Amino acid sequence: MQITKRDRLVLKLLLDYGILTTKQIHALAFKSSDYSIALRRLRLIEKEKFINRVHGLPSGLASWLLTQKGASLVGGIPLLNRVNYNSLLHDVRLSTLRMELERQGIAKRWMTSFELNRLLGEKRARNLESVQVPDAVFSLRKDKEWISTALELELKRKSKDRYVKIFRNYKRSKTIDLVWYIVEDYRLGEFLEDLWAKTIGYGKCQFKWSYYHVGEDLEDPIETDCIERIALPAAHSWGTLSS
Repeated sequence: MQITKRDRLVLKLLLDYGILTTKQIHALAFKSSDYSIALRRLRLIEKEKFINRVHGLPSGLASWLLTQKGASLVGGIPLLNRVNYNSLLHDVRLSTLRMELERQGIAKRWMTSFELNRLLGEKRARNLESVQVPDAVFSLRKDKEWISTALELELKRKSKDRYVKIFRNYKRSKTIDLVWYIVEDYRLGEFLEDLWAKTIGYGKCQFKWSYYHVGEDLEDPIETDCIERIALPAAHSWGTLSS
């Protein structure tokens, strides 16, 4: 099999994102081609053992991981060696969210929790209570500035005590300007904002939450009506992400 430039692009995308669905790869690398062409090419790359197919999403949609062989071809190390099926839906939805933020030009220098855990390594193992690993860290454009943002895609509610520990860990951070929770339940967002105010208050590290929902089919990449729901609350007049 001859490896094409687009094949290498697919491998680099998986190296960067960690995990992507067929629809997400089609949107990022095969947008001008038919969906069936993307799927056919992915199967060929899989046959050469450059990528692995993963099942387990509620919709039956396949996800893809980079193998060591595939990573070596593009000069990297796979972010994931195996899939945590309990977080599979969360991980691919996070990729969808990232795609939209980067498409709008308001996010850059994205690092996934997979990369962060690898970088922290022994430090986090020695001091779990004081090091908080978000779902992603990236630079978010606010007006003409770029601010360091910790993003949490919260699909399931945790206990109050757990959130208090997380918030206090964020308060100790010297590098995070904004903690941004993306929730699928308005009540959870309001609860988190109130808890942050009572636990942390408002200092250098700010807190925001936004409502966001993607259907199980994970449409490519986010439906327009969903984009309009992703909004930085108007406390600082940041406006919506779709503006």
